[in-house]
Amino acid sequence: MSRIYLKTLIDADIQTVFDLARNIDLHQQSTSRTHEKAIAGRMSGLIEENETVTWRAKHLGVYQNLTTKIISMEKTQSVYRRNATRCLQIITPPAYF
Repeated sequence: MSRIYLKTLIDADIQTVFDLARNIDLHQQSTSRTHEKAIAGRMSGLIEENETVTWRAKHLGVYQNLTTKIISMEKTQSVYRRNATRCLQIITPPAYF
């Protein structure tokens, strides 16, 4: 199986990076081209453990909804997300900080 590894170096303290990674408002700003919006669950601010957010976005000309739940979080260390929609049920790889 093929794997893709992505490493991003950011010149900021770990708490700032951790908070930006779970900031719903920033995510909506960064995805404005696909008109991505939080439509249910936590809709602004910083998402926390056991919270969900449902996103609506247009990809390839079709509007889609994606619900994400933060299933585990170690502050400034890692975030584990579970994505669940009708067509997609996966556990995404953790984000490490």
